[in-house]
Amino acid sequence: GGQFRSLCVTASGAKMSAVATKAPWAVVWDLELNTTERLVVDNGPVNAVAFSPVGGSLLIGTGTYPLDVRKRSEAQVQIWNRDENWTPVLTAALPGVCVDWLGWIESANCICAVTGRRTQNGGFVCFLDATTLRTLRIVDCAPSIVKACWTQDWPPAVAAVFDDFSVVHLDDREDSDARFAAAVPLNGACMDGDEIFTTSGQVLDAETGNMIEQFTPLDSCCYVAARPGGGYVGIATTGVLRVWEA
Repeated sequence: GGQFRSLCVTASGAKMSAVATKAPWAVVWDLELNTTERLVVDNGPVNAVAFSPVGGSLLIGTGTYPLDVRKRSEAQVQIWNRDENWTPVLTAALPGVCVDWLGWIESANCICAVTGRRTQNGGFVCFLDATTLRTLRIVDCAPSIVKACWTQDWPPAVAAVFDDFSVVHLDDREDSDARFAAAVPLNGACMDGDEIFTTSGQVLDAETGNMIEQFTPLDSCCYVAARPGGGYVGIATTGVLRVWEA
């Protein structure tokens, strides 16, 4: 593979890490045995991976954005289970040509996938039953391809950064979804509960986009994450790591 993306780690159970490669395989790294295993798929490049909450299953999202109009591509999601080895058990086709992001909502036993159109000017947020891969809800809500995503455990939802910030709920009531245009860039931001922490050090309300708090910004910050126990951690393109305490 020529490009790693969609790094994920198990939250419980066996200590493992997985990564998409933009090649026709994902790679799983057993952190306890220090071994790796290549999971080969038959539907084009692997673009996204995500472990189940207990780590016994791995989601793999495939597809590509073809430049040649004569070439066909189909976004697919696969579930692989681990016994002695990893084995594919379920596959489902999704709207669009490429799976850009995958997530798992434990409270609803639900898989979330964000896919993009061939034209790269729109996409879909898909909710699937995690046991059967039956479609629960599909929403066409994006003016561009996805830039960042997070899951919300309750009520079950996906929060996604496209050209704006959107919260799409599993519940398909007309008034359940939300969207706002952020005043600051959300690339590299993180979502923590009902708040968003940006690379510019601002804490935003995830429903309205209004600023709640301003932390001292880190110059050239490119990525931030919520810190276990409270606060945040960020990394700059210059190699500087900073921790903000809540």
